[in-house]
Amino acid sequence: AVPLIVAFVVAAPIGWWLSNQWLQSFAEHTPIHWWLFPISFVLVSVVVIATVMVQSWRVATANPVESIKTE
Repeated sequence: AVPLIVAFVVAAPIGWWLSNQWLQSFAEHTPIHWWLFPISFVLVSVVVIATVMVQSWRVATANPVESIKTE
């Protein structure tokens, strides 16, 4: 969880700045609302947690004999 939070703290301001700079080149641009970043953090967190859970379940329920056979 800590690497995910650190990545968000680093990436959110950089993403906001890059998006803002890119949108300045257009005659009409939409504002970047602050709530988009927490929503994206929650969505990425859900994907990360689901991935870790699925992989952990797969390893926990695997037959160790099958793993030894393939090595």
